[in-house]
Amino acid sequence: MLYVQQSLGADEELVHIGHFHWMYTLNAVLSIFWGVLACITVISASVYFQSNVMMEGVEPPSIIDQIQSLHPGVRLGA
Repeated sequence: MLYVQQSLGADEELVHIGHFHWMYTLNAVLSIFWGVLACITVISASVYFQSNVMMEGVEPPSIIDQIQSLHPGVRLGA
């Protein structure tokens, strides 16, 4: 039962129950998807840049260690 139905007075009646269009849900889901994809892209590009450009000739540590050694601004930005 809806909250509106529970809070109706004795002589009140419910005329219409509105629903959001499906595009609002799609917009929310795609916003989350693109945000996660952007975060993954930023972290991947940073790890690639750090391991291949900044530290040439040095064997890179594991991927987790590389992510942990990134600048805090990059991690917060992602």
